[in-house]
Formats: sequence, C-alpha cells, structure tokens
Amino acid sequence: MANITEAPPLVDVARELNIEITAHFSVRWRGSRTALEAEGLIPANATWPTSRTNPTTWAADEYRFVLSREKPSGDQIGDIWSLSRTRRGQGAYLRALMFEHYAEISRLQFMMTPAGLAHANRCVEARLDKEFQGFMVAAGCAKPRRARRSKVGA
Repeated sequence: MANITEAPPLVDVARELNIEITAHFSVRWRGSRTALEAEGLIPANATWPTSRTNPTTWAADEYRFVLSREKPSGDQIGDIWSLSRTRRGQGAYLRALMFEHYAEISRLQFMMTPAGLAHANRCVEARLDKEFQGFMVAAGCAKPRRARRSKVGA
C-alpha cells in the first residue's frame, strides 16, 4: 500500500469550467472569468460584479442571465464566477414542462415500434449477459452485483 504524504493537487480553475444542467432548461456555468469569456458566454458590454452580494443580470432572447462571484471550494484557487441561465417570461416554466412531456411521449411511441422493441430486447440481453456485465464492472461503468444472502438459518 502506498504511503501518501502529499496533498492532492489544487484544481486550476483558470482552465476548468463546470456545467450544471438542471430541470426545465436551466443551466449554470461555474469557473474562472477567463474560462467563461473563452466560451463566449459573457457579452462584451457586461459589467462584472465587484462582490458576491451584487450580481449582474441581463436578458437575451427568452433567457435571463445572472453573473455572480462565488467563494471557491476547498480544492480550488482563484476567483470563481457563476453564470446562470433560466427561461423568462410568462409560461416559460410551462413550455419547458410541456417539452419534457412531449419528449417522453415520443420516447414511449418509439418503444412501441419494431425498432424500439428491438432496442429494449438488446438492453435486456445485455443485462443478462454475464461477460458483458463483467466488462462493464471492469471498465468502471457499472457496480458489481452483490450476491443475495441465503434465507436458510435466518
């Protein structure tokens, strides 16, 4: 067993950009000013907040943007910025919800077609294929299945 005496390296946030996509098309980008600007997410005329308590907001198309400064987590160094994008206007939430329901209906309709049934059969076969499941565990894509405990003597 290796003896680890060094702390894990700090994350260089100047190059890292985290993206969190939440329900109903809300998106949050978190990273350095350089990373946000390099992705073209910040308009040229935007003013950057001077503290964590006064975010900058703007609207574009059907979206509302909020740019704010954040406190770095324990493994990060440097200035951390957060850019959130949400839908705006009346009915934006309902339109997003309707879109999600339409997508689910389309998925269910596909599952009723011959191609959808073939896809479902391939998924079941893959789940039952012990060699494939072993590969998935070895590749880190699946957790090993635990054996059931015997009820004898319980």
